[in-house]
Amino acid sequence: MVRFHPRELLALPLPLLVLAMLVFSLTAASPAAAAPSALPPVDSPYAIGRPVLKTIWVDPRSGSDGRSGASRRQALRTLDAAWQRIPQGRALTRTGYRIMITPGSLAPTAVPNYFESRYGTARFPILIQSADGAGSVTLPAVNIFDTRYLYLVGLTFSSRLGDAVHCEKCDHFLLRGSTVRGAPRDSGDIGDLVKINQSQYVFLESNDISGASDNAGSAYLRVSGNEFYDCGTGGFTAGQGTGFQFMSVPWLQYEAYGITITNNVVHDAEGAGFGVNGGYNVLIAYNTMYRIGTRDHLLEFVAGHRSCDGVPGDEGRDRCSAYLARGGWGTRKRLDADHGRCSLLRLVAERLERRRADAIRR
Repeated sequence: MVRFHPRELLALPLPLLVLAMLVFSLTAASPAAAAPSALPPVDSPYAIGRPVLKTIWVDPRSGSDGRSGASRRQALRTLDAAWQRIPQGRALTRTGYRIMITPGSLAPTAVPNYFESRYGTARFPILIQSADGAGSVTLPAVNIFDTRYLYLVGLTFSSRLGDAVHCEKCDHFLLRGSTVRGAPRDSGDIGDLVKINQSQYVFLESNDISGASDNAGSAYLRVSGNEFYDCGTGGFTAGQGTGFQFMSVPWLQYEAYGITITNNVVHDAEGAGFGVNGGYNVLIAYNTMYRIGTRDHLLEFVAGHRSCDGVPGDEGRDRCSAYLARGGWGTRKRLDADHGRCSLLRLVAERLERRRADAIRR
């Protein structure tokens, strides 16, 4: 069999790329595939480098938020207290921060409601990791907003209600060597589990992710060496429906841009193992799937839903008109769930037809 490196696949002419995708889908569908004994290798791991870091210790069992946090013996008790010691709203310039968490479980009250507006850099990032190895620290669902250069390593996240890891407006976000657990499939509580939206430069590496209806992304994501299983709607989806006003300039046309999905294992999913819901320059290569599509199909490639959410007068809804003027694909109207996709496809088709007619006249 002819094999291509993922970067080589990106350079293939469209017919060959489609053929490569077809070969992938045919080989991945084999029901006789054996369960992997370990997570697959990561293609081109994200390089953390040798950053400058100040360490803050957290001990969820015997720490105290009145301590300095400077050593394991002087550990804080809550992750929230450690997070509050990182400057907010400005780029870190003298040091980054490493929060080391000793074994134990943190209650929702012990973590920030939102990990918000902390701006690390390549040299001064923010690293949160388990001090004694993967599997020793359990966190509840975390919400991350407007944060840069945040790395989560060797942690376990657990949420029965979905969105165990939700990253919105993130720039350079790394989730590595972690376990993300949702509700059992038969519980009826399954929702999105790892959700990345309005973000760029996101890296999901060597994670064990199970108990989700979907896992969605946004722009410049690299997903490699992960295991997705016990999923409802599907394994991993690049793109999804969105309110037009929530898109980010300059990415105003597709739901997902520049996504690379390689060397992952997906199994025991009721829907498609991988999907693209409105994507541009999305590569899916060297993945393994088994026991996929028990109520649906192997792969899914569809248009992304688009609507101007809310009602006239809602904050931010005026951005729909502004984004249309900038060439975005969308509408000023709120599209209902039954007819939204057809209306959007018709809108895009009509716009493309007008452009074609203009080109012919020129």
